[in-house]
Amino acid sequence: MIFLAIREDQVVGVIALCDFDDFEELRHLKPWIAAFIVDPKLRGKGVGSEILNLMEEKVVSFGIESIYLWSENQDSFYANRGYKSIDRLEKPGNLNRVIEIFQKALG
Repeated sequence: MIFLAIREDQVVGVIALCDFDDFEELRHLKPWIAAFIVDPKLRGKGVGSEILNLMEEKVVSFGIESIYLWSENQDSFYANRGYKSIDRLEKPGNLNRVIEIFQKALG
C-alpha cells in the first residue's frame, strides 16, 4: 500500500506499508514502513513527521500492533518518534551498507 502526500498539487512525500522486506534475513519481521521519502526542500519542517504519524494511524486502524523499518542515515529521526533500534545489518560489498533496524509498538 502506497500513500502520496500532496500539497498544492505537488507530491511532497511518499510512504508505503508492505508485508516483506528486501533483505532475506529480515523477512520474519512485518509489516514494514518502506519507500518513505520527503521532498528535500521540506525536510526539517514537520512534513515527514506528519506523514509518518498518518501511516501509523492507518496501521493501527488495521489492528496491527507493531511495525518495522530500516534506515541507513536517519536513525535519530526515527528514535525521536518512538522507534527502537532492535538490530543492525551489515552488507559488505561495493556500497558497504550498515542498516539499522527499528521497531515501534503501536496502539
